[in-house]
Amino acid sequence: MKKKILQFGSRALDFFSPVSAVCLGCGDLTGLDHGPWLCDRCARRLYPGFHALRRDLLPGNGASAVYFALYYEPPVSNLVRQLKFSGVKAIVPFLADCMMPAVEALDLSGYDGFMAVPLHRNRLRERGYNQAEELARALSERTGLPVLHGLKRGRETHRQSELRLEDRGVNVRGAFTCDASVKGLRVLLIDDVYTTGATIHSCAGAAVAAGAREVHALTLAGSRHFRTTRGLVLRRI
Repeated sequence: MKKKILQFGSRALDFFSPVSAVCLGCGDLTGLDHGPWLCDRCARRLYPGFHALRRDLLPGNGASAVYFALYYEPPVSNLVRQLKFSGVKAIVPFLADCMMPAVEALDLSGYDGFMAVPLHRNRLRERGYNQAEELARALSERTGLPVLHGLKRGRETHRQSELRLEDRGVNVRGAFTCDASVKGLRVLLIDDVYTTGATIHSCAGAAVAAGAREVHALTLAGSRHFRTTRGLVLRRI
């Protein structure tokens, strides 16, 4: 029932955006208290900040640092699904604002630009936009740091969210290529969610192979596993 309510809410946004009477976090129909997206109860559950994965946990052949703003659990997980699978593109500015505490904790002067995790052209045609690209553009507008291009998804892959965790690395292995436009650059890779890191590190590896000096990653959300397992994440704010 809740899923049907959320789907109805996302369809209603096509007609009434940016104002909706349905909370996209929980499906509450009683009205919204926190802008056009969330009821007050869901808004109180948002704690954007700066979370950094311990670097010794990273694979060594991908992104050399990983940061995120929120944990992937309700209401954030519901908002991300609305963005990716229900066409609620209008929520991008709100999600980018949620990422800003993490962005502001970084010294952006040390980066040459944002770069979005790409979609395959078939998935892009199906969805109509790349959510990572939209987030990168919104962050660029807020910070002045440019969005870099050159990273491509060369083959279509299965949706990572539909695979077992242990199968995700194989799914994206060799799926990305990058041109030489990143040579010598320090890149901040943008995506919506970091779970196993398979996609992020495959992209970062392609950029490093193309000559990027260093690749860090920033996502809207990180797996709730990082919250429930002590010692995996360093939180600054």
